[in-house]
Amino acid sequence: MDLPMVVLRFFHIVSGALWFGSAFVFVGFVAPTVAEMGPSSGSFMSLLVKKHRLGSVFNVLIATTGIAGWLMWFVLVSRYTPAQWFGHPYGLVLTTGAVLGTIAGVLGIAVVGRNVSRIIELGDQIRAAGTAPSPEQGAQLARLGAAVATYSRIVLGLLFVAVGAMAVAEYW
Repeated sequence: MDLPMVVLRFFHIVSGALWFGSAFVFVGFVAPTVAEMGPSSGSFMSLLVKKHRLGSVFNVLIATTGIAGWLMWFVLVSRYTPAQWFGHPYGLVLTTGAVLGTIAGVLGIAVVGRNVSRIIELGDQIRAAGTAPSPEQGAQLARLGAAVATYSRIVLGLLFVAVGAMAVAEYW
């Protein structure tokens, strides 16, 4: 038994499954519901992100998945020559999945997470003022919301391909 690989694989798969499932629920159900609720969803999202730390949970899942995955990748690659690894469908498909998953993680943290935080902060400021959003605030919320919606779908699509590639890489 290769205990280090077992531990890395456990953390990679469990955190990756939680990340993918959470992203699916967020993109498929939470985000559309929040969009339909409009301004009344602000308190819910603020609680979800600030009190229940949704963004932090996503960040931990993304980091755990990526670190464990890349450590496994380096161990696997070290067992082959570059020509053997990249010349075989297994190595190529696994590497493609790793790169796509990494891109999804970077976009998830840097674009989706950051813009969700901006929406929450702006919404909290508007609610604290007890007034309707100004036209500028409304436009900023719309821009940020559109970016979250677009990039969340991109992240989910990348994750779908990455998970699929890793799931079938051994059988190519």
